[in-house]
Amino acid sequence: MAELTDQNDYKELIAYISTTYSHGQQKAMQAANAGLVDTYWQIGRHIVKFEQGGAERAKYGSELYSGSLKTCRYCTEKDLV
Repeated sequence: MAELTDQNDYKELIAYISTTYSHGQQKAMQAANAGLVDTYWQIGRHIVKFEQGGAERAKYGSELYSGSLKTCRYCTEKDLV
């Protein structure tokens, strides 16, 4: 392996790698967040369809939301609060 002739070139390389890695992490987090938003929106849509049962508006005071969280196998404990 050839020796680095200029320490500044090496520092610049490390800076480029670090910046590239940080940007990649940010893109990955944004993609994951977008996926979660879509998932939550779809879950909400299913609940609204179920609650409304074809009606224009749902009945208020229903216990569906808290009950569905207790029975959903994909929900975590923090979702039950």
